[in-house]
Amino acid sequence: MPIGTVGLHLDRALFVGPLDRVLLLRSLPMLEGLSPTHLAAVAQHTQERFFAAGTTLQSADDSSEAVYLIVEGEVAVRRQGRPARRARPGAAVGFIETLSRSEQPLEVLAMTDTVTLEFDADAQIDVCEEHFPVVMQYVGFLARSIASELQQRALASFEPIPLIAAHEYGDRINFVERVLVLSRSRVFSTGCLDALCELAQHVVETSWDDGDRIWSIDEPAESFYLIVSGSVTCRSPSEKVFTSHPGRAIGIYETLYRGDRWNDARSQGRSVALRIDVEPFIDILEDHSDLALDFMALLATDLITLQDAAVTAGAFNGPSTPPTL
Repeated sequence: MPIGTVGLHLDRALFVGPLDRVLLLRSLPMLEGLSPTHLAAVAQHTQERFFAAGTTLQSADDSSEAVYLIVEGEVAVRRQGRPARRARPGAAVGFIETLSRSEQPLEVLAMTDTVTLEFDADAQIDVCEEHFPVVMQYVGFLARSIASELQQRALASFEPIPLIAAHEYGDRINFVERVLVLSRSRVFSTGCLDALCELAQHVVETSWDDGDRIWSIDEPAESFYLIVSGSVTCRSPSEKVFTSHPGRAIGIYETLYRGDRWNDARSQGRSVALRIDVEPFIDILEDHSDLALDFMALLATDLITLQDAAVTAGAFNGPSTPPTL
C-alpha cells in the first residue's frame, strides 16, 4: 500500500495505529517481503514523533541516531557537509547510517510540520538480534543496492580501504591457513575466532588455470570466492575489464541477494580461491550475531561510500526522493 493511502493527515490525527505502522513499514524496499510477524516486531519498536517546521530532528553533534520514517511533511537531510537533500513521505531517513554505526550522524531538519515513526539505533540492533530474518532482509537489500551502484558505473568490485597484506601459501591450504585467509580478508576481519573456525570448515579450496571461466553473465549466483593467490578478471557487458587480487571477495553481492551474475569472470594466470557457498554462510551468520551485525555494518558503510562518491561525481541517477538516505 502506498504511503499516501494510509489516511493520516495532520489536520485530523496525530496517531498512527498498529496496523498503519505495519502497512507503512511494508511499503519500504528494505522490508519488502518480510512476514507480518517480523514486520510487527519492527513496528512495535517504533515511536510516533511530531516536529514543527524548523525543528531539528537530529544534529551533527547528536550522539544518538535513529531511523525516521516520514509519514507526513518534508525534511532536509545533510551528511558530512554535503548539499542538503529533501525527504518526503515514504523515505526512511537514517536507515543505512544506523546499520553502519556511523560516527558522523546525519543532520535532519523539518522543513514543514512533520510526523515520523522513529526507530532508534539501539532498537534496530535489538530487533536484529532477536529476529534473524530481519538481518537477512537488510543484508539482501544492502547487497542489491551496492550491486546496482556498481553496475551503473560498470564496476566489478568495491574495496574502499586497503586490503590486509596477502600471504604466500603452498599448493594446499590447511585448516589453520584457511582461518588466516578469512581473518586477513576485509570481509571477515572483525569476525570472532569461533565463527571463522566454523566457516573455515565449510569453505572449499578452488583453483583455476589461466583463462578458465569462473562464471558467465546471467548464471545464478550461489557462491562467492575469496581470492588467495593469483587474480581474476571480470568483464562487464560494456566490455570494461576489472581485475581482483588476493584478499578480495568476488561475486559476493549478487550471491547475498540470490541474483544472477552480471559479468563474466575468468582466471588471469593460475589462481587459487576459497569458495563460500551461501547456505552455510547464512547458517553461520545466524549462529554468530556479532559477525552478522559486523558484516551488515560493512555492507552499509560500503553503500554510503558509493552513494557519496556518486554525489561527488554528479553521477547519482536515483529518484529525487530516494527511499533511503
